[in-house]
Amino acid sequence: MENTSIPKQDAVIEANSGDCSLYSAYFVTLCLQDRMLLFGEVVKGKMQLSEIGSYALRYWEEIAIRNPYITLDAFVVMPNHIHGILVINKQGNQKEIMSSIVGSYKAVVEKSAKEVFRKFAWQSKIHAQLIKDKTTHTTIADYIANNPSKWRHDKFYKS
Repeated sequence: MENTSIPKQDAVIEANSGDCSLYSAYFVTLCLQDRMLLFGEVVKGKMQLSEIGSYALRYWEEIAIRNPYITLDAFVVMPNHIHGILVINKQGNQKEIMSSIVGSYKAVVEKSAKEVFRKFAWQSKIHAQLIKDKTTHTTIADYIANNPSKWRHDKFYKS
């Protein structure tokens, strides 16, 4: 199955003078424990998803359905990690909201993945970077879109 990455949207990112209580975008990276290659493989610069990789994609897409205050932007499943941009449009502690969403995502993917591979596990830490402006957003979205074609040079690469 080919990875159908979520296309980046034309969301405008504006810094709120340092106040991110109403709107925040995060660049999220989640890695598998020991960089296990469970999500699929890159073939000719395109990601071919395994069954577990399909779960990762499907459950990411469901985030916005279950959380209407979330907008999903660029996303890609790689052989041993995922990258995505989450835009939060809800008042409150944005970091806590993001952490809760990501924690729920990891849990639901792990539950399904363990039915296929019982030793499936995420790394405990996540990488989440607040995106502060449109230029940074565009750079990150382009990085995500081009990640499969640059897999052999990726810092998470493992053959």
